Amino acid sequence: VGTDLEIMGRYGVNISYSEAVIDGQILPVQPSTATGFARQWQNAGEITNKTWEATLAIPLITRGSLNWTSRFIWDQTRSHITRLDVPEFVGTISPGPGNTFDIFKFRQGERIGTTYGNDMVRSCDQLPAPYNTQCSMSSSDLSAAFRPNRDGFIVWLGAGNQETDGITRNLWRSRLEQGSAGCVPALDAEDQTQTCPGPWGNRTNWGMPITLRDSTNNIAFIPLGNGLPSYHWGYSQNLDWRRLSLYGLLDASIGQKMWNVARHWSIGDLQVNDVDSYGMSVEEARPIGYYWRRGPSLSPGGSSGIGGMYDGLAVHGWSFEDASYIKLRELSANYRLGAIGGRGDWRIGLIGRNLKTWSDWHGFDPESGNTTGPFNSSILTPVAGYRFPNLRTYTIQFSSTF
Repeated sequence: VGTDLEIMGRYGVNISYSEAVIDGQILPVQPSTATGFARQWQNAGEITNKTWEATLAIPLITRGSLNWTSRFIWDQTRSHITRLDVPEFVGTISPGPGNTFDIFKFRQGERIGTTYGNDMVRSCDQLPAPYNTQCSMSSSDLSAAFRPNRDGFIVWLGAGNQETDGITRNLWRSRLEQGSAGCVPALDAEDQTQTCPGPWGNRTNWGMPITLRDSTNNIAFIPLGNGLPSYHWGYSQNLDWRRLSLYGLLDASIGQKMWNVARHWSIGDLQVNDVDSYGMSVEEARPIGYYWRRGPSLSPGGSSGIGGMYDGLAVHGWSFEDASYIKLRELSANYRLGAIGGRGDWRIGLIGRNLKTWSDWHGFDPESGNTTGPFNSSILTPVAGYRFPNLRTYTIQFSSTF
């Protein structure tokens, strides 16, 4: 459904909405283990896609041989599994040799492109009782034992201590032991190891991020983000003056998230800038274990309570980054030469593509999703698994019509 409008005899507006329902959608279902196969393609359900698009065209100058038009486009797409004819199952990807990760959930109501993984506690309400009552979202509230650190993770600091006291008061080695009895954890200079258990009854080290768990005390498998953007927009300029034509395009994708495997892998080799304490003060510096250490069996945190962000390269919220970007997608100039030797209508032009990217993404290119996995789509599989980045290109064009 769409409409084309002209406002004040000058401005062009186009608005359209489309909805596609795909019944009998082909999905890589997990068959019975008796079959001996890990996956079987089946017509297993229904997917519904909904898309909004809008365009605004503004003729800035229309005067004789000079025409300058500005155009703005906006679009948004949502895809959901609206029916699943088989039991819900988990989808995997293989971003590199020897690595396979559970990263998707196929279930009714799930949004396509949502990625699942592990994360650390980031808010007080994620802690179990009674620890949620001993927590404050204000880092300056020294009466609370659990508070956010500068990375936004809820950590155990003990009442009266600040995050900057770790080295000066020798607190990094302090911990809450494992156990089942509840008590209010505190810290003082004489007694730094508490008999109180940490959240979920696990050992919890001072200042270390706490692995998020579910109600059964298992490591939580939660949605971390979606590979499809919240919305996309583009802004172009067309200018024609006599024989000269100029074109420019800004292209933006906002709100999508992507797992930065390269950055995550690098933290395992301590080659990420976050680990470098050079130039930091004693108050700011952290032990290497804050980033790298892990518990038994490569599980994040494990029972030792000292898991860092590496987590044995498990999909993790720390490295699941905002991949929003704005790109100078294209600049071009064309000049009409006209007939040469009495033949043709010749043009010469210069085109530059992917000239500049503005993004907070830690990597070469936020447009570097993976094509492995059940979707076979670099947009729906938001995993930057060492994909080759988009190239900046320059093209000289010489053409004619006859």
